[in-house]
Amino acid sequence: MFSGFFSVAINNTPKILRACLNFTDSTVTISWKAPMDNCGSFTKYSLYGKTDASIFQKLDDIPQLSITEYPHKITNLSERWEYFLTIDFLCDGTTTSYSDTISIDLTYPATIELDSTSYDFTTQKIIAGWPINPSSDTRNYEIYDYTSGDGDSIGSTTNTYFTVSDARTGRFPVVISTIDSCSLSSLLSTPHTPAYLNATIDTCLKEITLSWSKYAGWNNIDSQSLYISFDGNSYFKDTTFSGSLTNFVFSNFQLGDTLSFFVRSYTRNGQVTSSSNVTTIETRQFVVPQLLYLSLATVLDDFSGDRAIPKIQWHTDNTKDVKAYSLEEGLTIPNLIEISTIPAQNTTLDYYSMSPNRDGRVAPYYYRVSALDKCNDTLLTSNIGRTIHFDISTENIHNEYVNWEKGVEQYYLEKHDGSTWNTISSQPKPFQIQQFSDSSGCYRISASEDTNSYGFSSKSHSNIICLEKPLSFEITTGLNPDSNNNRFRVIGVGIDHTLSSYVIYNRWGQKIAENNTGTPWYADYQGTPVSPGVYIYIVNVVGLKGEKKSTKGIINVLK
Repeated sequence: MFSGFFSVAINNTPKILRACLNFTDSTVTISWKAPMDNCGSFTKYSLYGKTDASIFQKLDDIPQLSITEYPHKITNLSERWEYFLTIDFLCDGTTTSYSDTISIDLTYPATIELDSTSYDFTTQKIIAGWPINPSSDTRNYEIYDYTSGDGDSIGSTTNTYFTVSDARTGRFPVVISTIDSCSLSSLLSTPHTPAYLNATIDTCLKEITLSWSKYAGWNNIDSQSLYISFDGNSYFKDTTFSGSLTNFVFSNFQLGDTLSFFVRSYTRNGQVTSSSNVTTIETRQFVVPQLLYLSLATVLDDFSGDRAIPKIQWHTDNTKDVKAYSLEEGLTIPNLIEISTIPAQNTTLDYYSMSPNRDGRVAPYYYRVSALDKCNDTLLTSNIGRTIHFDISTENIHNEYVNWEKGVEQYYLEKHDGSTWNTISSQPKPFQIQQFSDSSGCYRISASEDTNSYGFSSKSHSNIICLEKPLSFEITTGLNPDSNNNRFRVIGVGIDHTLSSYVIYNRWGQKIAENNTGTPWYADYQGTPVSPGVYIYIVNVVGLKGEKKSTKGIINVLK
């Protein structure tokens, strides 16, 4: 029976947990763990205390079992107080139980350092981690944003890690302190900030430039490693650097790859690590047009210019990644050289360009167009086109038009009638000299394209050749104002009427008419018919080839 009571008495020995001083109001809070009262014998707690220079004195009786702390106001903060607690009574109803003696807790927790702050690989949240504080009275850890240099609390935990990004967005220096049961705080740790990685791509050089801020907070960084993932596959360690490097150029990829990178930093011989954020570069290959068709190489010739300028046209189906078009020209295909670049327009599919420094009257020229990307690399090259050169001094009076998709449908020999061009002959093959009439007038060769698979056709024109016959003319010498032969005329071929003229005199030598040869004389003088009789003419004729002839004679005006 008594052995049972003694067992209960031992279990009910009071235990003081702590004595914490509030420096603001000079109050010491004594806390203890409430014992079990299986026998219902509890009557009171008694609290005793003393300074270094005194003996223990009862401070108070506490008659409630549920009370587990007591505030004790002290007057001199420099005095060292000690406390113990008794419980009346144990199960025998008479035995008092005594606690251990405890002093005011003025010992601060040890200062510990963060192991690292690091971006979580999966969530990309920043997580801080640290070792367990060796102080036995650790209650929790307080985490701070140290941007201001004072420490702005962002959370507390009893764990040895904390997800910083759940408390505050952004990247900032993180510090921690340890808090004990008396709310005493250790010193703040050294600020730690994880490395932050950026990536930029130069598509033309096919280089990705990686740059990062080094990990901040460790005494030294032993090394750093670059990890890479291609197209969402597993990461692998690609390169290891020294602890001082902050940039790297990566070029082992193809356009079209999606690459993700992070940098891992190491310290304490690799036992502690930190990972930067993940940065992703999504590359793509340039979109290459499926179609680049040189639809026309022609010659712009007229009757007044001093040269016939070649004109080139082409058609495409996509300009998404086309920066410009390179136009090449040459007398032979192996010697094509770039003569101009034409900027691409986002929604334009049909283009043209001139070659103002060339003369289509001299020779035929080859042309080719290439689509260039922003790196000035060739995406696609067109077919080759060649202008038509017309020259009647050779057996084959013109060259073929080359490289239309389905070839030439018809060649046309055309003559100008003063206002429009008219076809005088057509055939599917080039013309030769025996098929050409050398009558005076202006001529050209045209070629029409057989409708291509893109649904259109073009027509190319050659330079123009104009022919004149030698100067030859006749003069009307008998006039009858009342008949159809009622006017004096100079008629013939090869006459340049703008430079040719005539003068009419009566038999007394009076000038009665003066005109160019293109204007007839209707046997009048100042609007009145002249009298019948003999009149004298003098004619000066200039030919289209520059010939000059003069003649004079008699005109008979009849009644």
